[in-house]
Amino acid sequence: MRSFKFSQTNLPIRERVIDLVSKLTLEEKISQFVNKADAIPRLGVPAYQWWSKALHGVALDAGVETGVSFEGDIKAATSFPQVILSASIFDSKLWYHIGQAIGREARGMYNEGQARGMTFWTPNTNIFRDPRWGRGQETPGEDPMVASKYVVAYVRSIQGSFEEEPSKMAIFKSGHAASISLTMIWRNREDLIISHSML
Repeated sequence: MRSFKFSQTNLPIRERVIDLVSKLTLEEKISQFVNKADAIPRLGVPAYQWWSKALHGVALDAGVETGVSFEGDIKAATSFPQVILSASIFDSKLWYHIGQAIGREARGMYNEGQARGMTFWTPNTNIFRDPRWGRGQETPGEDPMVASKYVVAYVRSIQGSFEEEPSKMAIFKSGHAASISLTMIWRNREDLIISHSML
């Protein structure tokens, strides 16, 4: 499989992506647009699970088939306090260290074969505007400045720096769009127009 251009790690990522996508059939491309992406054996592409959680530690999501398992040598992961509590200490260095620990545990689980992907839903970037939403504990709170500093520290630390520690690299994606807390509250009542100041 090393003969494929997309497998040659010395080439630029853009060139590798173009090569891989050009080799996929329409059916294979479609099969990749779900949480549990099928393997493509003829190209040596393994199956991938996009749905894993790491809001305050690598975790399972009850009732959802996630990409992590605690059935092997690794029986548990560190569970840090809920995000709103961690954010309330206003310490970006501590947020960074929490993210580092989570990123390393995620990579360790992947290396041990207990994660079928390195993509995790986190952090929740919402501003906690209304308690009726019911998920405020997942957010850094109601202050946009604190929330933005939290998200930057958390994401940078979890993803790591390829130059410093390439084995720690993990992919993290925001758990929610910036306005989901508003749309969830008013979704059955009226159209919600979100202004730039609300975002």
